[in-house]
Amino acid sequence: MARPKKIDLVDREWPVIRERIHRDGTSRTWQVDSNVEVGTEGRVRKSFKTRTAAEGFAGRLRLKYAREGAVAFDLTEAERIDAKTAIDTLRTGGAEQVTLASAVAYYLRHAAPKKGDITLADLVDAYIDNRRLAGLREASIERLSRRCGKFARFAGPKRLAKDIGEHDIESWLSSRNLAPQSRKNDLAEIRALFEYALAPDSYKGLQTIAKRNRRASLPIENRGGYVGTNPASRIEPPTVEQAEIVILDNAAVARLLAEAYRTRLTQPQDGRPATPDHLCLLPYVAIGLFAGIRPFEIGRLSWDAVDMETENPAITVTKAKTRLSGVRDVDIHPTLARWLAVCPTPHSGAILDTVNFPKRFQALTRQAGIERWPQDAMRHTFASALYAHRRDAGYVATQLGHSRGVDVLIKHYRKLMRPAIAAAFWDLTPEKVLSDSMADVIPFQAA
Repeated sequence: MARPKKIDLVDREWPVIRERIHRDGTSRTWQVDSNVEVGTEGRVRKSFKTRTAAEGFAGRLRLKYAREGAVAFDLTEAERIDAKTAIDTLRTGGAEQVTLASAVAYYLRHAAPKKGDITLADLVDAYIDNRRLAGLREASIERLSRRCGKFARFAGPKRLAKDIGEHDIESWLSSRNLAPQSRKNDLAEIRALFEYALAPDSYKGLQTIAKRNRRASLPIENRGGYVGTNPASRIEPPTVEQAEIVILDNAAVARLLAEAYRTRLTQPQDGRPATPDHLCLLPYVAIGLFAGIRPFEIGRLSWDAVDMETENPAITVTKAKTRLSGVRDVDIHPTLARWLAVCPTPHSGAILDTVNFPKRFQALTRQAGIERWPQDAMRHTFASALYAHRRDAGYVATQLGHSRGVDVLIKHYRKLMRPAIAAAFWDLTPEKVLSDSMADVIPFQAA
């Protein structure tokens, strides 16, 4: 973008808004500027593509500091005198532009932490060890290690953790040039990393990140860790728009099932899928479509979790990201039971072979005539069909493993599928989809 040619003051209230007209004469931005340091954030300057967005941010900033200013009335007289003395000390020392909050943040960051000094690289290693001992799965450990490792390499692995500031994190996030959801995920991981650094001996996970850490006007106290404040606590996560939920029509479902059945076998030579004719994804597709289990949850399942012998057949699914968490049971619909019966034997070990899974699944959808795969299409299709069929939001939410009850279900799935279409979906049995190609069906056998 061209450098600004002209800057006009739009709003004389605090914080000010400046219109920046660029040299091309057509593009412009609006910048919100606090002019002075505020709290522990330093000087706030942020640009927006529209004036409406800039005015909205300025209004939120005004409201935020108006509310935080009211906290001063909760101070005792001695605390107010102490604060006034500290401010006067800053002024007489030639630091009149430094706020008391930023001075306290500087002290906590640079004073010797109670736990001692630690480099950023060593902090990442200690955090990963903590999460592994907490029972986090290796796939999640790998993701944490990758994200935190990238940040450490960007900010400087040999820098002390207490010297890392908000600017370092903001710069890393900006350099990544990611979509809002990915940026939000990155920020959450770094916030968790420094939450651990605040109290490594008592850290229990992401749930310990208190809301006050993000909203308090003053930094939290040093809790006996490697750092005095969490530099990520004041960075606002980006707004993520809710993606439109897209479901598969019954014709696409039938093609997907037929293709998954045709390519259901593994490669005979070494047991590894290697060609488009040996994808070995039939169990994955059947469970995704007719049980609505999340893709990463299917990746954890073994055939031992599939119980077909009881009065109420069900699949036992791990609820959360750690091995130590609880489980939920997902009912096996008769249609799913029929598809499981035609899956290749032996029914033992992992349900999904994860080797080259993305390429194999892409090949499957392409061969089924689905050029662009909608996000979570099988789970969304299942939820819509089950709700249209049962009309029981509580039951469907339980099957999906929704922790927030029926709100998400009612909001997103209620009107996506008509009952007649849902009935046809549940009628997509192997007999219906494969018609006369059932000569080599192998009966279901429990592991």
